[in-house]
Amino acid sequence: MGILKFEYKFDFGPLYPRVYNEESVFEEPIYFETSNDKISYVVDINGDYELSGSLKRVAHRNIGRPGLKNPIIMNNNGVALEYGVDILKVEWRENLKITTKTETYHYPVILDIDPETIQLLEDGVLLTMRKTQQVFLLSNSGKLVTSFGIKNRPGDKEQLNVPMFSVYIHQSRTILICDSINSRVIEIDLEGNIVWQYGNAGELGSIDGLLWKPTCARRLADGRTVIADSKNQRIITVDFSGKIVNEIGHSPVEKHLLTYPRSIQEVNNYWIIANTHKNNFCFYNKQSGTSNFCSSLAGSKLYWPRCGVVNPQNSNEIVIGDGLNNRVLVVNLSTYTTTGSFNDYNHDGQLNSLGDPHHIEVERKTGNLLITLTSNNEIVELNQNGKLLRIWANLDDPHSAKYFSKGIVIANSGKSEIILITVDQKREEINGFYSMEDRKWHTFNRPRFVMPYLKGFLVMDTANQRLVYLIKDDNWYGKVVKMIFPDKLPLKKLCAARWIEIAINGDLLITDTENNRVIQGALIL
Repeated sequence: MGILKFEYKFDFGPLYPRVYNEESVFEEPIYFETSNDKISYVVDINGDYELSGSLKRVAHRNIGRPGLKNPIIMNNNGVALEYGVDILKVEWRENLKITTKTETYHYPVILDIDPETIQLLEDGVLLTMRKTQQVFLLSNSGKLVTSFGIKNRPGDKEQLNVPMFSVYIHQSRTILICDSINSRVIEIDLEGNIVWQYGNAGELGSIDGLLWKPTCARRLADGRTVIADSKNQRIITVDFSGKIVNEIGHSPVEKHLLTYPRSIQEVNNYWIIANTHKNNFCFYNKQSGTSNFCSSLAGSKLYWPRCGVVNPQNSNEIVIGDGLNNRVLVVNLSTYTTTGSFNDYNHDGQLNSLGDPHHIEVERKTGNLLITLTSNNEIVELNQNGKLLRIWANLDDPHSAKYFSKGIVIANSGKSEIILITVDQKREEINGFYSMEDRKWHTFNRPRFVMPYLKGFLVMDTANQRLVYLIKDDNWYGKVVKMIFPDKLPLKKLCAARWIEIAINGDLLITDTENNRVIQGALIL
């Protein structure tokens, strides 16, 4: 097998600048610090920098990283402490306990999960809880002073969507929060009221006061706010009115029409896109280039719809995995009326919720539904009346399941593996592949999607930002698909892609989720 290539043809979602001639000085700035009201230290995903007139590469400081294993731990002044130098040990599973070289901080609070950032204050501690969508300010005794966000319920207004940073502003006794996936920075008072905001929740871009995944923010003494606008590849300074007064770097995108799309289907000249974080579906007409967004399909509001798949037995019908509403809807595309709705299934006399359905496949001959229930850690097969036919349990964060000639294939993300289960229930777990290029074993990292393709499988190896063709011989072999984008296209990489679909003409359609786009291209051997 020769080189396997994906040749870009088109994407829908980003509105690119008319002129984009140079790369930004940053690839993705995720953290920074200030000194004397000036930016002094920047962490970009490609390295650490000092800023003194110009950027200068400096030695790496192990301060933790947003979204990764170790939380960023800051002192009372908001300066990050370094692991192995300042920080000796962090414990949080029973009580929060942080041991530094000079002091031990102990807070009698039980946390469900590890914090994203921690600020050690003189009279308390500030916690950013990315996974539960909350920010807490606690006293030294563990008493709640204030909080913002609703546990496990992402949203806008008084809700958060993956907060990745917060810092206490001593001068005003307020808290600055990077509501990262909502692409806004908010300032709240100790009563939990929003007193200042930059960016609009769920509106992504770089013009008209928009942000794209801010991951760090600081308030200067003169009232200006500095923001690491990470996916926009820039650090900006804005005044209290929201005017940008300084900008380092520049964005590859002016505005996004989509907001973290998860699934794509093609029907006639239309793309049907689950526009997940805006709680709607986008109907994009490829011929006219127009798009229509619908948030109340079937007469009720959607909440993080993860997917919408066309019924192969009736192309005028779409089956929706309405994720955080924990339900599956069958909707007539002509009338937007519900022809079926499932909230649970009966297993051995017990009703079980359809927990956050991420993926659905409709079996062509029978019309049975193969549903990936991510929060249940299971796959279920239901008939058209909602009766349970089969169940595959004890999975770990599964994100997709599809039929293939010998059974089903599952992207079991939590264990970074692909699982094959045959009709006679034989199970094979595949955590990687032997590369045909470098003759080495490569492991998967949180694959979100897998589908049968030719004599093997296409795997969206999401956290590795790559597409892999997997095939069995005496061992599992794989080829990483070479992604070919035009030189002048500002976005030339995948970012947390979630879905693969075969277009009517045989092309591949990919939801490049964190780049907020759907890509069409040809897969060429």
